[in-house]
Amino acid sequence: MSAKYWSTLIFATSVACAGTPKHETAHWSYEGATGPAHWAELDQSFRTCESGAEQTPIDFPSGVTPGLVPGLRFEYRPSSLTIVNNGHTVQANYDPGSRLELGGETYELVQLHFHAHSEHSVAGKTYPLELHLVHRSAQDKLAVVAVFIEQGGENAALASLFAHLPKTEGEPTSVKRVAIDASKFLPEQRWAYRYRGSLTTPPCTEGVEWTVLSVPVTALSAQIQAFTALYPNDYRPTQPQHDRTITGAHFGYEGEQGPEHWGEEAPGWGLCSAGKQQSPIDVPLSAKPTVPADLQVRYKPAPLSIVNNGHTVEVEYPTGSEIEIAGTKYALAQFHFHAHSEHTIAGKSYPLELHLVHRTADNALAVLGVMIEEGAENAALAPVFQNMPASVGPAREVSGATIDAAKLLPATLSMWRYDGSLTTPPCSEHVKWHVLATPIQASHAQIERFTQLYRTDARPVQPLGERSFY
Repeated sequence: MSAKYWSTLIFATSVACAGTPKHETAHWSYEGATGPAHWAELDQSFRTCESGAEQTPIDFPSGVTPGLVPGLRFEYRPSSLTIVNNGHTVQANYDPGSRLELGGETYELVQLHFHAHSEHSVAGKTYPLELHLVHRSAQDKLAVVAVFIEQGGENAALASLFAHLPKTEGEPTSVKRVAIDASKFLPEQRWAYRYRGSLTTPPCTEGVEWTVLSVPVTALSAQIQAFTALYPNDYRPTQPQHDRTITGAHFGYEGEQGPEHWGEEAPGWGLCSAGKQQSPIDVPLSAKPTVPADLQVRYKPAPLSIVNNGHTVEVEYPTGSEIEIAGTKYALAQFHFHAHSEHTIAGKSYPLELHLVHRTADNALAVLGVMIEEGAENAALAPVFQNMPASVGPAREVSGATIDAAKLLPATLSMWRYDGSLTTPPCSEHVKWHVLATPIQASHAQIERFTQLYRTDARPVQPLGERSFY
């Protein structure tokens, strides 16, 4: 087989080395008239490179937090080293028997290769190299795992591969008595971004499942230069995200993604397991509620803008409503629900708890927690319960419906105040909590409207530790 055959077959399909190409495709490169900006013009089969709406690579914005991927399993075994310089990169073909489990499907690892610099970027940041591990399922679906490589300590796992990089384009070569182990190419922490994309080389075929590990591995400068001396620039520029969803960190309330695992799910979520001022808490009988003299509430009616965000139902509040605590103003940003109540009073929980979330201009947080018990229908909350979105989606404004947060509070503002945290990841601390002692009521039917969507979305109570109420 010619090197051009291998280049066409592996990059056009990213599958195994079997079969015969239907036709000789056009030459493509990373620069000039045959570079990425012109790939769609070079061959009819390359048109997706320009017209596709799910193209790879992409930039991961700073607002997306990488996280553990549910059901992701690597079952890699060592492989003999069969390596080829195919004219676009250096690629190692992998022996059968190594697998990836993802989304309930099994994919076999067929090859791995490198790009310089990294094709994906994180908030605009690139890395010297990016490793792609290409997998194929029995149904010919493709899944690629990407690993960033930064300059640092020697990469012992990749040393034998870097030591045998073919300097010229040619046929695949089996390197005797040399093995590689893809399991050792992966970082210890498996936090990742996931999205649906494409091959990053012509014909830019879409429908590829991408898992991009966020924690880089290291390689010596000399190891990186061994590759970049051959290919200093073999990366495709980032492509538009369009309306695709990038799946990062995800949390739930049960199982492997439940509260006891939140601290492991994503970088920056460590406080969920290590924090000393976590919420919610149980309020002991010995703690007496007070009506704080330094708290003022100034809420106004607002149009109803509501969203099911996958964890709760939330009402977004426009500017103009606020609370003031000891002279500091906190704007009401949103309120949402938990079932059952997250805080408990001497061990007692309520069917629902309402959280009114406020923030200052410099993002300090204050939350009012209101218990909801079963009783009379709540007229103030009726527009919310009547318009709860049954499925996850963007916020929508309900025509003609309004909400007045002032009517969501009990008549007496007796409360317990303490310093706590967000009750969802990243569990950030220094949140000023105000847990009202008097519950409000909602009818059984109203409560059921929420619990049919979220049977349980309550974090268990956390240790009070050395904190006190004030």
